[in-house]
Amino acid sequence: MSRRIHKGALHALEQPVIAYLTPRIPNDIAPDQLSALSLFGAILAGASLILCRISPWFLLSMALGLLANWFGDSLDGSVARYRRRPRPRAGFLIDRCGDILSFCIMIVGLGLSPYLSLRIALMLLVAYLIHAIYGLMKLVVDGVQYVGLGGVGATEIRLVIGFWATLSALTGVDLTAREAGGVAVAEWICGALLLGALLIFARRVALDIQRLSDLDAHPAGKRYANLRVVRSGGALRAEAKPIEDAGKDSNSVAPVS
Repeated sequence: MSRRIHKGALHALEQPVIAYLTPRIPNDIAPDQLSALSLFGAILAGASLILCRISPWFLLSMALGLLANWFGDSLDGSVARYRRRPRPRAGFLIDRCGDILSFCIMIVGLGLSPYLSLRIALMLLVAYLIHAIYGLMKLVVDGVQYVGLGGVGATEIRLVIGFWATLSALTGVDLTAREAGGVAVAEWICGALLLGALLIFARRVALDIQRLSDLDAHPAGKRYANLRVVRSGGALRAEAKPIEDAGKDSNSVAPVS
């Protein structure tokens, strides 16, 4: 099971809430049902944002959808671990696929709402997907799952979506219609956010490549190919061929993490 490192600014505040709610989830509610609730909440939030073109009262159902998305996403894994029925592989796949699909739906929904243009929303979606994909790459090479970046995680993104839509509706200020230098103010703001995200991404990649190159050069950092886990004498071990010997017949043994 991978180690998780949370980078979200609100993680310390929401953890006591999650710890309080986890043992109070009824036993007949399975973690997969919570994951389904999370996806349903994203669909509700995204659809409500689009329907705000008809009436701003749909912001209420948007808020309910964001809450359901947070509730299901935050508690599905916690409930599984609390009940001692974790599924490190299937559970991880369900969780990550659900997260990516959920945020695609909600961000595109915001772009199709009266509060943000689709072009700007897609810029933000690109930034989110870049860091989500790189987080999965980090999991492969380091065995560490990073949740959030620069203080911005899933909870913070949900709050930004809800805050932006609500503030735009209450104030009546359309930043997509206001221009500065011939460019919409919202595009300046989101363009700066995208540029910042890309710069952070480039810095992370450069530092990780340097660190991993040092590990590859060190004997302890030898990489293996054709990895497989086998049982020997009641214990598990990983048998693999080193990359430089992948074409030879002899096998080497790599430790199981």
